[in-house]
Amino acid sequence: TSFAFIGGGASNCTCGNYSVIAGGQINRSEATNTFIGGGTMNLIKPTHNCSTIVGSNLSSLSANMLHAQRLSLSGIPTTDPGVSGVVWRDTSSTTLSTVLQISL
Repeated sequence: TSFAFIGGGASNCTCGNYSVIAGGQINRSEATNTFIGGGTMNLIKPTHNCSTIVGSNLSSLSANMLHAQRLSLSGIPTTDPGVSGVVWRDTSSTTLSTVLQISL
């Protein structure tokens, strides 16, 4: 593969061009322009270009997507920012998970 990089770990494979595996073990990227941040047993599938995995035991679901087991966000706007695709929450609710909205 062209311009791929494995920073460390064991049994990692970058089969796609311009891909990075920063560490971990038994991680595999089969797409182009991808990043696996470490962990164990992760797979980015061949058609899922421009995807990122952080964590362990994950397989990519789509191109251009961040894949993670858990996600912690801070500084989430409490009003619609007016930008398509930005996550924000309604301040009238006490739980983010029930009012997660995407501004369109």
